[in-house]
Amino acid sequence: KAREEGEINQEQYESLLRHAKRFMQSEKGSFQRVDNPYIRLINNSLIAQATLRLMDMNAFANVAEMFYGTIGLTPKEKVKYFGKAVKIFFQGAATDYYSVPSMMGAPYQPFDARRLNDKDVNRLLESGHILPGSDVLEVEGVKTSSPTLEKTMKIFYMINLVRSQNNAPRGARMSFAWSSISKLLEKVRVDKDSLARTGGIVSPTGLWARDRLNSYGLDPDRLIEIINKIGGDTIPSESDILAGVSTLSISDSSFLQDQMGLAEINFTDEFTARPQPGSTPAIFESEVFRPFTQFKRFLAHVTANMVPRIWNTYIKNAPPGTSFDTFSSVITIMATAYLAQALKDTIAYGGTPEWIEDEDDKFFRSSTYRAMNYTGFLGTPELMLEELNSIWKKGVNSAIDDEQNSIAAIAMEIAAVAPSLGVLQSDVKAFREGGEKGAERAVGMIPFIGSLQVTKQPLIELIESLNSKDN
Repeated sequence: KAREEGEINQEQYESLLRHAKRFMQSEKGSFQRVDNPYIRLINNSLIAQATLRLMDMNAFANVAEMFYGTIGLTPKEKVKYFGKAVKIFFQGAATDYYSVPSMMGAPYQPFDARRLNDKDVNRLLESGHILPGSDVLEVEGVKTSSPTLEKTMKIFYMINLVRSQNNAPRGARMSFAWSSISKLLEKVRVDKDSLARTGGIVSPTGLWARDRLNSYGLDPDRLIEIINKIGGDTIPSESDILAGVSTLSISDSSFLQDQMGLAEINFTDEFTARPQPGSTPAIFESEVFRPFTQFKRFLAHVTANMVPRIWNTYIKNAPPGTSFDTFSSVITIMATAYLAQALKDTIAYGGTPEWIEDEDDKFFRSSTYRAMNYTGFLGTPELMLEELNSIWKKGVNSAIDDEQNSIAAIAMEIAAVAPSLGVLQSDVKAFREGGEKGAERAVGMIPFIGSLQVTKQPLIELIESLNSKDN
């Protein structure tokens, strides 16, 4: 219709069609699909083995991102947020660990989260944020026609705590959705009343609040009009609104409940990473490039959506009080990233590993870089810089030191951008060297056991002792 009425030309029309087609393909999981069953099997198997090898300790890398959900909240709300997030995390971990044996064949049913009768968890269930396999499976794991492989990945994300860790900040932030929305509506309503009485101008705070409400897909003017019918001098609480819905007409009641549901979902997704088709560059939706984009889609979503919103909406254009609260959230995210890094090093290595202490002056090996990497603030450009640095340092230097073909060495490093291929290359190199490196690599291939200092070190010593007897 827009083309017929001359609002867009033929070129714009065709461009919109291409974007719409790509979006629909991404939504259905068929964008640049690999149809050859053998290539798909190899693709999925490589991704699965990389996931099992590299993601068993991933919960530590996600700790800082849990605190993105505090952005836009007041100091008191942040304290409550933390308490709710911890509660939902432990509830999720307990129910997941209870359910794992049943998924592996134990004679009882997996735990149904509805049995918790928890208001915050129920919100997640009703909004679709808690999925049967967790959206981590869809985004970073393996969605395949193999039921065994898919079940393995579901169980893996339950054991490594990533599933419960993803749900915790979502449930915590969602619980503050309406209270935050009502404060914004009140700012808009004060401006509207002032304009009606005195013909004044819209305040910067009111304009900022209106922009935020619009970004959630809400219609503040009609919302205020309907809420005024329920009564009260201020925006009522969520429970009061729901109690007063019966006094409204069917159309007003339906609109109000739809808007409240939309507010919950969009307010929650604002700062909790849940990549959807269209929220990341198209390459992250492609099945062809999936081995190379593995583990990067969440970060791409943070880069494209969350980091710009922090700067533009909550710092650059925000009222002074909101800017300060956002700054305190950013500091908290950075501090928890350092804490998570230290905790992971203690569990995995028994302390800060030597390769960090020896190379702390090199940026991509420094503790500061690792902590910043855990926050997600550096985004996908950081990944490109790190990969280019790795290609140059390892590719060219190894070619010079070992007198190898430099082009071949660089090509190997480019291939290693795909985590699954990088892991296989490291395996081959370690097993060629043998000795302690080979033993460490062999043990490291075992998920969880090969990552915990308390279990991996005895196994490494056992393999080395067996090797020494054979020699």
